[in-house]
Amino acid sequence: MLLQSGGISVGVILSFCGAIFLAKYLGVGKLIAGLVDRVEKGTDSLKEVSQGLSRLNCDLTEANRVHVVTHENILNKVDVALDRLQESKELIKDIQRKLDK
Repeated sequence: MLLQSGGISVGVILSFCGAIFLAKYLGVGKLIAGLVDRVEKGTDSLKEVSQGLSRLNCDLTEANRVHVVTHENILNKVDVALDRLQESKELIKDIQRKLDK
């Protein structure tokens, strides 16, 4: 029983060593290094895209803020004009009442 388990262990170790040797012989290390380089380049590209999108988002947020402020200013001016128009209407009505008396 002990010899069988020892033989199995030796077989597993030899299979593992053979797999490592075969991987080195086939150039798996270079393949993995190439894949790592590609992943790093892809990561750098994605970082650049992410930074560009962040800058675009900041620019759009600033443009939106400026637009909102401009729109609020226009609405305030319209409100002032409407108030003046209402005052003018009231003055005209007062003048008409005085003239009708």
